[in-house]
Amino acid sequence: AYLSSLWESYASDVAKSRNISEGDLNQIADSLWGRTPELALAHHLVDKIAFQDEFENSLCKATDTKKVKDLEFVPVEKYTKKVAVEYKKNLLKERKKENIAVIFCNGEIVDGPSQESTVGNETIIKALREARDKESVKAIVLRVNSPGGSGLASELIHREIELTQKVKPVYTSMGNLAASGGYYIACNSKRIFADKQTITGSIGVFGMIPNLKELADKWGINSEQVQTHPHALTYSLFEKTPEKTRQVITEGIERFYKKFVQRVADGRKMTFEQVDSLAQGRIWTGADALKIGLVDEIGNLKHTIAYAAKENNLTEGKYGLLAYPVVEIDFSNFMKKRFRASTQAELRTMLKDEMGAKAYEGIQQLRNAVPSSGAFLQARMPYEVYIK
Repeated sequence: AYLSSLWESYASDVAKSRNISEGDLNQIADSLWGRTPELALAHHLVDKIAFQDEFENSLCKATDTKKVKDLEFVPVEKYTKKVAVEYKKNLLKERKKENIAVIFCNGEIVDGPSQESTVGNETIIKALREARDKESVKAIVLRVNSPGGSGLASELIHREIELTQKVKPVYTSMGNLAASGGYYIACNSKRIFADKQTITGSIGVFGMIPNLKELADKWGINSEQVQTHPHALTYSLFEKTPEKTRQVITEGIERFYKKFVQRVADGRKMTFEQVDSLAQGRIWTGADALKIGLVDEIGNLKHTIAYAAKENNLTEGKYGLLAYPVVEIDFSNFMKKRFRASTQAELRTMLKDEMGAKAYEGIQQLRNAVPSSGAFLQARMPYEVYIK
């Protein structure tokens, strides 16, 4: 269902841009009519067949440039990065008496403060409180791009949004990914926007306690542990989890899952049974999420801000945007982190070369699956999606 919805969205955009019907595009895909330049031209996938020098000459003509060597090319990566930087610059200053706060939640949700690529509950709660207390802020937009993470951290952020909603309206804009805990923190927003391809939902919970006993036995590693009570070694890496402990953990997972479903039901004005039928870890595209009631509208961050402004009677051009969380940079620590990051990047490259791409990818997936915060209850996608 997810891939079908993704294809429908993709096909709709391609068909519109190439001025052909979606039915024709499906036939082109099924018949492999894009396999040669001549077939691609005949079926309107391209406008012209040309060598690179002919293409470059057409660029010269279009830009009124005399020689090919004088053409200036900008890589897509550099262009998009520049646009993103300029856009964020626009969000760094309080420019007006009335403002909309934009709180960015990018990365795995963890307990404690945010790091470079994580969403820490302490940091987001602080940002929500600052925006809530700031008199000039009339509305808050949550920008979520997260696979989820710590169940506790997600619950605490959800609670803070609930408190904030009593004072100021909170709207959510979903990026590429708003799954599990990422959806948890957004579900009680006043209005939720998503892109057509946004991975949405994954309403589910899992628990994981890493165990190294079999590996340790194979390598002849022995660990002697002494306990005062039957379940004192529940989280030990070198002891098998007792059946009674497994039952207790399973109860905790089921209890948190029910709470998750109820949170969504309350936020989306649905019944528990309705949400449960859509949940159980399933993912949806933004387009399908709109049909089943998990989001309210298809749109990006710009659309969400415009909607928040209109609903709160803010005139375009007369309100400012404030970005949260506000990051204070310690230059000494910043340089240390940059050096450390450079060293780690080199080490990762070495490991990848030695292990091979597939083996390294497996290690990375395992690393991401083990909760860095130590919380075994995880509201996060238990897998990664690769579209080719």
